[in-house]
This record gives sequence, C-alpha cells and structure tokens, in this order.
Amino acid sequence: MGSLKGQKNMKKKNVVIAGGGTGGHIYPGVAIAKAIKAEHADYEVHFVGTPTGLENKIVPREGFPLHHINVGKLNHSGGAFKKLKTILGIPKSIIQSIALLMELKPQAVLGVGGYASGPFVLVASLMGFRTAIWEPNAFPGMTNRLLSRVVGRSFVVFEEATKY
Repeated sequence: MGSLKGQKNMKKKNVVIAGGGTGGHIYPGVAIAKAIKAEHADYEVHFVGTPTGLENKIVPREGFPLHHINVGKLNHSGGAFKKLKTILGIPKSIIQSIALLMELKPQAVLGVGGYASGPFVLVASLMGFRTAIWEPNAFPGMTNRLLSRVVGRSFVVFEEATKY
C-alpha cells in the first residue's frame, strides 16, 4: 500500500512543444523532443498542434502524445473571411490552451513556430510557465516575431534573426 501512495504523490514531469503545420516546424520539434528524452528519461514530451496540420501524421508516428487547439492562419492569402474567422476563433484557442496547461502543468513550453504555437505559448507565458521559442530561419515567421516579446528565452540559429 505504501508504494502506491508514493506513486500517487509523484508528479509527472512534462514538457510541451507547440507548433506545426509544416515539416519545417515539426521535424525540428521532434528532434528536440528526442534530445529531451535522451537527457531526461523521466520527462514526458507532449506536442500541441492543430487538427489539420502535418503534425497529425508525424508526431504520433514518432511516439509522442499530440493535443489539439483550434486556431487558423492569419498571414495567408485566403481572404478577409478566413482571417476574420481566425480572429473570432482566438478566444476558443485561448480557453483550450488554458485547459491544456492546467491539465499538463508543464515544467517548460517551447514554441517551434507556426500558427499552432501562437496562442498556446502566449497563454503559457502569461500564466507564468517557463517558455521559449526556437527559430531556425534568418527572418523569423510572424508567430515567433510576436512571441519573442513575451517568452523567457529565444533560441536562434542565425544571428540575423536576433534583430526581430
């Protein structure tokens, strides 16, 4: 009985990687997740993406849990109606992000770019979770440019990205 009680009191250690849409966001996130697991076998790495992104094929195949938030693109050529629909959906994505953060209680949240990371990393930062973004490009995408103002750390590959 004593060992079961001890297991109940053990906290899961979670890290969440948010982002997706394209392989350019997902594959680096998977590589980071594997590196975290190699260094910290006791951590569980979760991913957050959208129901429509490429992460739905890649992340489960790599063996990581994937959670969804509903958020759309703002910087696409889909027209004013799609942008308005995305803007009106932001409150729902924020509520979904809060619920997921309360459930997982991660030790850290990393945004790897793409519109799926925007609301989740923003909410995590505002709620006081340790947050960071990873930017592999010399010119950061819109989401990482905005998030760089609220996260605890920004990791860049190219020095030129630091001015954004």
